[in-house]
Amino acid sequence: MAIVFVYKSAQPGEDFFNSRDTIDLGVAWASLSVSVNIIVTALVVYQLTRIRKQLGSVLPPDALRTYTGLTAIIVESAMPFSIIGIVFAVTYGKQMDVGPAFLLVWTVFSVSTSLNERLGY
Repeated sequence: MAIVFVYKSAQPGEDFFNSRDTIDLGVAWASLSVSVNIIVTALVVYQLTRIRKQLGSVLPPDALRTYTGLTAIIVESAMPFSIIGIVFAVTYGKQMDVGPAFLLVWTVFSVSTSLNERLGY
């Protein structure tokens, strides 16, 4: 979706900020990206919660806190990306002047997450 968005906005006569077709593609791209992030995060949290429940009868309560902590870390790390993506999609779709600022912050979150994964942080 991002490739189509960039291709469409780079066409002659198209405007990244004022062309309705380009804006619709940008909102769809942001919405899909945020949706996939939320769905994958929810699936991981579901698995951790299910495993924690299954191990509840075998492990002591102190050992189960690890799963609760992991769940909190995963949710808290995915939340800023999702919230900023939603705010970008809304502000960009409504053609508000602050939309590009949220795009910049959202992009920085995307790049820093990708770099951290590649560097092993």
